[in-house]
Amino acid sequence: NYKQPVSTGWSSLDECYKVMPSTFTVVTGIPNHGKSNFIDSLLLNLAQKEGWRFAVFSPEHSTANHLRRLAEKYVQRPFDVGLTQRMTEQELAKSLDFLNEHFFFINSEGIPTIDWLLERAKLICARYGVNGLLIDPYNEISADRKEGKREDEHIRDLISKCKHFSKTHDQAIWL
Repeated sequence: NYKQPVSTGWSSLDECYKVMPSTFTVVTGIPNHGKSNFIDSLLLNLAQKEGWRFAVFSPEHSTANHLRRLAEKYVQRPFDVGLTQRMTEQELAKSLDFLNEHFFFINSEGIPTIDWLLERAKLICARYGVNGLLIDPYNEISADRKEGKREDEHIRDLISKCKHFSKTHDQAIWL
């Protein structure tokens, strides 16, 4: 049962990267240089063009702020008053209707373990039929490890759990 790669929504990027179901992707780079912005745009493209749905763990931003950022991308207008015309109430309502059908947020008290996070994602997969999971950022997942376990072993195990989850639940995962 071979699955076809899916367009990112950008033909120039598709030349070197397409999204594959059941895969695990690490997005890395310099802090505050647009990784989250890029992934939000990618997921929105997949939601709009392919009908994909996503579980999102993004504790650096409140769910409301994340929805606001996604709404601005969806409407292609700012939420706030500024130099350009802001989105209308109707545009905001339409974007929120769309986003509420395609993005399901995982919130936690404190710093969760990868096991806790993947268990929540599993429930969302079963309930809403999501196609992908976003974990952003990595450093908001517990780094606690058993005594004697090296950091590289902890990271290896975390990646292994994510890869197993992506294959078992047919999810594209971005970390």
